[in-house]
Amino acid sequence: MANGLKVVLVEDRRLPFIKTRLLFPNVIASEAKQSHGDADRFIAVSDALADLFKSGTSKRDSAKIESELAALGASLGASAGKDNIMIGGSVLTETATPYFELLTEILTDSVFPEKEAALWRVNTVEELKDERTMPKFLRDERWSRELFGDHPYGTIAPKPETIKDLKREEILELYRRQYDPRQGTLIIVGDIAKGRLKKLLNSTVGKLPPPLRRSAAPPLRRNFPPPPSQRKIVVVDRPGSTQSSIIVGHRTIKRTDPDYYRLVVLNAVLGTTFDSRLNRNLREEKGYTYGIGSGLEAFWETGVFRAAADVRTEVTADALKEIFSEIAKIRESGIEPDELDLARNYLAGSDAIRLGYQDQVAEKLAVYRALGLPSKEINRFREKIFAVTKGRAQAAGRKYLHPEHLTGVVVGDAAKIAEFLTVFGEIVIYNQDGTKRGEPNET
Repeated sequence: MANGLKVVLVEDRRLPFIKTRLLFPNVIASEAKQSHGDADRFIAVSDALADLFKSGTSKRDSAKIESELAALGASLGASAGKDNIMIGGSVLTETATPYFELLTEILTDSVFPEKEAALWRVNTVEELKDERTMPKFLRDERWSRELFGDHPYGTIAPKPETIKDLKREEILELYRRQYDPRQGTLIIVGDIAKGRLKKLLNSTVGKLPPPLRRSAAPPLRRNFPPPPSQRKIVVVDRPGSTQSSIIVGHRTIKRTDPDYYRLVVLNAVLGTTFDSRLNRNLREEKGYTYGIGSGLEAFWETGVFRAAADVRTEVTADALKEIFSEIAKIRESGIEPDELDLARNYLAGSDAIRLGYQDQVAEKLAVYRALGLPSKEINRFREKIFAVTKGRAQAAGRKYLHPEHLTGVVVGDAAKIAEFLTVFGEIVIYNQDGTKRGEPNET
């Protein structure tokens, strides 16, 4: 567009809908990465900006915005990630014009009323208190800190006291410079022709002005903590737990790496399909868990390999032993031809099913753009998956899986599990509030 906004259109006339995704780099995240800033603060402010996206403009309060969206047969919302802010929506084709007019108004004229900000603070603090009772939250919180240290990727949620102290003016300050059309991408999937869409956007988001204060430059790469010299096990003590929540893994390649497809096929054999090695071992044969899976998680600056499961307390050490064993085994011995066929067919078939839905197409294109992949890559996934041979998958496993450098986090009753985990190396224990056992001031 004339204002620098990039637009990706996929025409799909099967249903009278259009799905939208509007993507912007997270300005305050970029600044935190550059300046070693307070990750806790940046997450709080960017979460507030997204959660209060429809809190009100100078013309419409939140109730009016919601009622107008309902009258249009539309939905609209925002989410804040560690690298980007995403605004997603859906609307009937025939009501697309007022939908984009309302979206433009929100992007340019939001006022974030204090009563809405105050309600958000109260609700968010209560939600955070509730999350801290959840084993998965405690697990992922510690895991992120172990992998990423003080990098913004290492903080998954702000502290309640940060939320309580957050001022409306901080949200407004970020709002005034977040939505820079020169850095934005709008993805449209659905029943609308290019000519009509261009005319529609020219009168709405195509007029979105650049912020008065320029957004931050692309983030400088920061050093993550070095991988452990040997396997590391961290226990988060949750007294009385009848289960242990386990996650193991390490950092790995970015989504843009050419070897990604090879590694994703190998991982499918290890822990993606129901008949994967991890699930077959720990669920079907041993009965340790209802289910276990492994996967690759993507960020702008890095990638992560992870395997996770919830197991009975008394089999925590045995389950960890089997997880480590399966990772080492697939790395050293590779995969069988029938496993390769099953993994490729599963991945390609799942992709084909997802691309049958407009929402999924829009979401996948947005993720691709967010990770630096070209839009046309969406049509190459299945081709590249089927191009992965047994030898190439095995080579990727040997190159990118490092059993000796795995970090494991276990949330459970330390009194019942810690001594049995010492066979894997030194054990570090944390309390639920994030303090290290014996060092109350260290988080």
